[in-house]
Amino acid sequence: MKKLLCSILAVFIAGTSVFAMNAPAGEGKTYYSPNSKIGVTINGGEHISYAISLNGEQILAPSPIALKLNKDSWGKGAIKSIKSKKVASETIVAPLYRQKSYETGGYTEVTVGTYAGYNIIFRIYDEGVAYCYALNQKGEVIVYDELAEFKL
Repeated sequence: MKKLLCSILAVFIAGTSVFAMNAPAGEGKTYYSPNSKIGVTINGGEHISYAISLNGEQILAPSPIALKLNKDSWGKGAIKSIKSKKVASETIVAPLYRQKSYETGGYTEVTVGTYAGYNIIFRIYDEGVAYCYALNQKGEVIVYDELAEFKL
C-alpha cells in the first residue's frame, strides 16, 4: 500500500504580486494552473527544486525539496519520470472550516518520480500550489529528515 506523507505548501495568492521579483523563472520544465496565471518550474540537480511564478513574474526562487529515507543519503536530484494531468474541478470538503465544502476551478497535477524511492506530487491550482510526497516502499519507512527551503 502506498503511504502518503503530505507536506503541503499552500501558497495562496490573493490576486496580487506584492512579493514578485523580476528574476527569470529558471531552467527546467514549467507547468501551469488551469487559468495559466501560476507556473511551477521543476528542476533536477543536486536536489530537485521548484520555482513559482505569478503572471510571468517569479514569486518563489528555485527552492530545493527532498526526503532523507536512510541515515546516510538524501534522495538527491535524479528525476526518473515526470507525468502531468489536468483535473477539471474538485469539491474539497472542509467540515471544520467556515463553509462545509467548496468547488475549485480545477488543477494541474504533476507527479515527479525519483530514483530515491518516492514521488513528489504537485498540484497547481488557480489560487496556489501544494505538494506532497508519496512513498513507494512497502512496510515501515523511517523519514530521517526533510529538506524544504522557501527562497524568496
